[in-house]
Amino acid sequence: MQDDLEPLKKYAGDDWPLVEKNLLIHTLETDRDIILHLSDPKNARDLENAIRQRNPIGVALDPLNELGIGDLSKDVDMAATCREIGRISRTGNPDRAIIIATDALTGVAGMKKAFGFEAAGFGRNSKVLQFWSRASINVIPGTEDYTVLVLTCAKNNNGQMFSPFAVRFNPERLIYEVDQNFDVEALRREITGAKPVRFTLDMIRDLKFKEMEIKPLAKLISDQTGCGRSRAYELVREACKAKIWKFNKLTQTYAKA
Repeated sequence: MQDDLEPLKKYAGDDWPLVEKNLLIHTLETDRDIILHLSDPKNARDLENAIRQRNPIGVALDPLNELGIGDLSKDVDMAATCREIGRISRTGNPDRAIIIATDALTGVAGMKKAFGFEAAGFGRNSKVLQFWSRASINVIPGTEDYTVLVLTCAKNNNGQMFSPFAVRFNPERLIYEVDQNFDVEALRREITGAKPVRFTLDMIRDLKFKEMEIKPLAKLISDQTGCGRSRAYELVREACKAKIWKFNKLTQTYAKA
């Protein structure tokens, strides 16, 4: 744990005292400390007391199956688990945020469900979870060694669903950071067997935008066409070569020609 905390301490920098002030690590002292199932009234009381004592702004529970009541593949047990989690997590604060990490199907079959219309069915017993939660994010490996993860949006009650994006593991900081160069669309085609879509200049010829730098412009293209971020950068350069757009070297921005 010290090996994990030291790089995170460097990453936090001057903010580390704030982290340290709010960081509480409970050591495993008895066999009961690793058993969290909420079907045990004592476990429920202990978690409730800890939340009431610390009064956090949010509660994260990982993984869900360690807190489950009964068989989580059954709707009635999953619903009972969600109700108990909500009751315990919001002790003393009805607006407290709740974050739950849960398992999904493994392998290519599971990864396919992270995209498109299948995204809502990615998690375990997703029907109940989908109804109970206000937002859902799917996470799948982008590479076999898990150095790259891909995040997709399955639900967002309070805003627009975001486009899939990738994060890459930074071994020095021990965190994942956004990787704009990873081709998420290529991964989706690979695991779903979809035929490649050719993203051409005609798709962006009538794109409406004011003078923009390349990063937000590439994001706009990606959001509008569904192409990967790397292809979006290529389209920007191709549009300049075709004199559809022009590049201002002084301001480092692009605009319609």
